[in-house]
Amino acid sequence: MKGITTIIVEDDPMVMQVNRQYIEEIGGFEIVGTAETGHDALALIREIEPHVVILDVYLPDLDGIQTLKELRSSNIPTDVILVTAARDVDTIHNAFRYGAIDYIIKPFKFSRLKSALESYKLLHSKLHRKTSLDQDEIDDLTMSKTRTQETLPKGLNEVTLR
Repeated sequence: MKGITTIIVEDDPMVMQVNRQYIEEIGGFEIVGTAETGHDALALIREIEPHVVILDVYLPDLDGIQTLKELRSSNIPTDVILVTAARDVDTIHNAFRYGAIDYIIKPFKFSRLKSALESYKLLHSKLHRKTSLDQDEIDDLTMSKTRTQETLPKGLNEVTLR
């Protein structure tokens, strides 16, 4: 079985190699391309249409946010996880505004990237094998895992309520 097709966009060759090694160690992902600039990334993403892109913000031409914005305006069905040193609120807000599914600040621990990619695997699996989801499944897919707990009358739990 092929893995989740992945492109890494990073202008620092050393960081590119570390990201590649981490992703390969996690497993379940197939790195189908790499790019060092925003323009090269857009061309590669348009050609391959990978499932997910690991995207840096600081690139020598288009920055990662401009690249993400261009992906969205082109309706390219690719998910994006930002892995970057950018930590200003405007950049983070814009990343989520333009549809990034996660944001990891460099330097990061392997466990953080692993958690993001494992969550993505679950999301990808559910969205590609089912035709509909219930609210609990959607809640399980969100990173925040915030479920509202309705207050039940004393002596009742979900089972007895049903």
